Amino acid sequence: MGQKGVINYFNKWKKDFKGNSFYIFLSLLFFIFVGIMNYFAGNFADRVGGVKIPDIILDNIPVFNISHLYVWGIFLTIGLLLFYPFIFRIKDFAYTFSQFSLLVLIRNFFIILNHFSSPEGAINIVFPWPISAWAFNNDLFFSGHVGIPLLGFFIFKDSKMRWVFLISAIFMGATTLLAHRHYSVDVFAALFIAYGSYSLGKFIFRKKSKF
Repeated sequence: MGQKGVINYFNKWKKDFKGNSFYIFLSLLFFIFVGIMNYFAGNFADRVGGVKIPDIILDNIPVFNISHLYVWGIFLTIGLLLFYPFIFRIKDFAYTFSQFSLLVLIRNFFIILNHFSSPEGAINIVFPWPISAWAFNNDLFFSGHVGIPLLGFFIFKDSKMRWVFLISAIFMGATTLLAHRHYSVDVFAALFIAYGSYSLGKFIFRKKSKF
C-alpha cells in the first residue's frame, strides 16, 4: 500500500468512525458499567470464599509456574480482539466491544453464583497496576482466559483471524490448567457459555455480523 493508499484508507477510517461514533460511545459506557460490576463480583467471590473441589485432570498433572504466559497471554488476546476491528473494521468495533462486555457481564453472574476457591497449589498471579485492582482469586467459573478467545473465534467466523483465536483458546486453556489457576470444568464450560453469549449478543446488538 503506497502513500496514496494509506491516505485513502485513513480518510475512509475517519469517515466510518464518525458514522459509528454514537455506537462506539454506547459500547464504551456498557464496558465501564461491566467493569464496575466485575469489581464488585470479584470482591464478593473473594470475601465469601469457597471450597476446593476434586478435579481428575488437575489431580494428575503437576503445577507449572507459567505466570507470565497466563498474564500476558490474555492481555495479547484481548488486545487483538479489540484492536483488530478498531484498525481494520471500525464499523464493527462497537459490536465486538459490546460482545466482549456482554461475555464479562455473564461471567460476573456466574462468579456470584459459584463459591469455589482456587485449586490446590495454584500459582500466584500478579497482574500489573491498575489491572491488579480487578484481579481476584475465587473468580473461577467460567474461565475468561478461554471464553474470550473463543468469543473472537465466533465473531470473526468469516475471517482467517478466527484461527488465531482458536489457537489462543487452546493455548490459554492449557496454560490455566498447567498453572492450576482454574478447574477443568471452568475451562470446558467456557466453550458453551462463550457461544451462548455470542448468540445472545447477535440478537441484542445486531442480528447479523458483517464478519
